[in-house]
Order: sequence, then C-alpha cells, then structure tokens
Amino acid sequence: ARGRYVAALEAYREGPLTSAPLWNKMGIAYHHLFALDEAEKAYRRALIIDPHYAAALNNLAAVYEGRHDYKQAERTYKLALKYKPNVAVTYGNLGTAYFADLNYKKGMKAYETALKLDPNVFNLDESRRVTETSSRQQLMVSNYYVAKTLASAGKQEEAVAYLRKAIGEGFHDRKRLETDKGFDPIRGSPEFQKILSQQRSD
Repeated sequence: ARGRYVAALEAYREGPLTSAPLWNKMGIAYHHLFALDEAEKAYRRALIIDPHYAAALNNLAAVYEGRHDYKQAERTYKLALKYKPNVAVTYGNLGTAYFADLNYKKGMKAYETALKLDPNVFNLDESRRVTETSSRQQLMVSNYYVAKTLASAGKQEEAVAYLRKAIGEGFHDRKRLETDKGFDPIRGSPEFQKILSQQRSD
C-alpha cells in the first residue's frame, strides 16, 4: 500500500500544480503515509487555490483529528459542511471527531444524519476515509457507534459487521450490549445472539 501512495505522489507531481483537486489528492496520499505535516501543507495549498473547497477542508479536519485536536477538527468539518452541505461522509467524520472528544450525543446525531443522507455511507469500503492515524480505542468506539446507528435503522447485517470490528479492536462489554436500546431492532437475530454468546464465553 505504501508503494502505491508513493507512486501516486510521483504521478501527481507531474500534473498541474494549480489544481486544487490535485493538491487534495497529494494530501490524501501523504495522509495515508502518516506524513501529517506534508498532508496539511498539501490540503492548505488546495485551499489557497480554492478557499471553499469542501473536500480539502474535510481532509484537513482529519489531520487535526489525527493530532487529537478534536475541537479544531470539529470546527473544520463544520466549515466544510458550510461550503458543501449534506455530505454524508463529512457528517460521518464529524461524528467520529465528536466521539473522540467524548461528546457521544452529538456523535450519534452526526452519524444518524450521515446515514439519512446516504444509506451506504458506512459500508465497509473505507477508501473514502483516512483511518491510519486513529488509535485502536478510537476505532473501537467509532465502530461500536456505527453499529448502533445501523442497528437503530434496522440494518442488521451491516450493524453486526461493525460490531465485530469493534470487538476486533478490543470491545468486550457484554452488559452494555445486553442493555443498549440502540440494538433492540436486531436483538433477536441469530447473529446478534451469537455475538452475545461469544462475549459471555470470553
């Protein structure tokens, strides 16, 4: 994967450096390589060319999130939504920042908004999200609440998939699963009951 991003950077440098989308793509490549400083510089170059470029703002917010500056991340995600409202991915990212900042109520609201805007926003193809700078704890919390959001919407298969991802990142709280009302719509499913059974045996 690292080789692909390095190759992408080399290719992007051959392109027109007056293109905001090109600088944004370069930022994404740096981001996936954990080079946050270089990613930030690229996103800012994109924003110099187009100050209202919501995609670059969304990705710049992810840099702040990667540095654990959650308040600045939240402000920047909101600015992205100001210039380009109703973008499901940005709402999902904003929700993740809220959860990292321990603001669970706002996080759930942002996730619910994301799902209403795009029923497929939380599909397991994560190519639209940069998660390399997230800690295991952050991924666990995010996956748990994505599972809860999907379960509340009756999306059983997707909810179970995310719940398994949360468990893979270290979630082991059987009592919480048994009492969290967000999982009521899928509580009777064999898949959810199997997860509960596995939690009991851990």
